[in-house]
Amino acid sequence: MDEKLRAALDLLRSAMAVESTRQFAIGPLVPYAESVDQAVGNTLEFASALLSDLANEDEPFEEIGEEPISRSDAIRLVPKFIDRCCEILAGQPPFPCMCMSVRAQTFALILAYPD
Repeated sequence: MDEKLRAALDLLRSAMAVESTRQFAIGPLVPYAESVDQAVGNTLEFASALLSDLANEDEPFEEIGEEPISRSDAIRLVPKFIDRCCEILAGQPPFPCMCMSVRAQTFALILAYPD
């Protein structure tokens, strides 16, 4: 696997690890839920940049999950999106890098920059 592709996969896995801690942002830790979301968004933003750089004209098109419209959509859908991307990258090329990049950027904008 290409080093840049491996780095994108590592970032996706890191975003999932951070996202999985969101469940603990309850009670007195509720204010940290936004920090979790921002960390996931920032990580997806860099993964998006790497995937975009890897994209080429010959790659397949795939609609990667549902597009989030709101912050609550993004929070609900991001685990499925990351799982799907990891599943794709564990398979055989060619990969839909631009499709993954665009969707990752959408999640990043909603999660990392809420206003």
